[in-house]
Formats: sequence, structure tokens, C-alpha cells
Amino acid sequence: MERVWHLEKRIGIRISCDAISEHHSVVDAIVNREPIAVEEAMAYHIAEVVVEIEIVKEHLCN
Repeated sequence: MERVWHLEKRIGIRISCDAISEHHSVVDAIVNREPIAVEEAMAYHIAEVVVEIEIVKEHLCN
């Protein structure tokens, strides 16, 4: 999480609470044995990470 906080502060990407909430959604779906919900939660989380990677790349390349 320290990495996320650093990026938030330096580059202004998403709030770490969002990432934590996404992780909770994945874990909750696993615990509740809801495979479709797991897939959806993971897909959402990964999509958000991909967007953030692009933001970081743009920031570091400029």
C-alpha cells in the first residue's frame, strides 16, 4: 500500500481506499462462493490498474 500512497501523492492517481475496496469485493465474492461476482470484481480491479499504469507511464515519460 505504501506504493499506492506514494503514487497518489506524487502523480495524483486514484485513492488507495478504492483499491482496498476493490480487494474486499474480490475476497467477499470468494468467501461467498460467487464465481461470477469474483470474475466481475477482478475484471473491474484489473481495468482500473491498467488505466493507472497508463497514467504513470505518461507522467514518467513527459
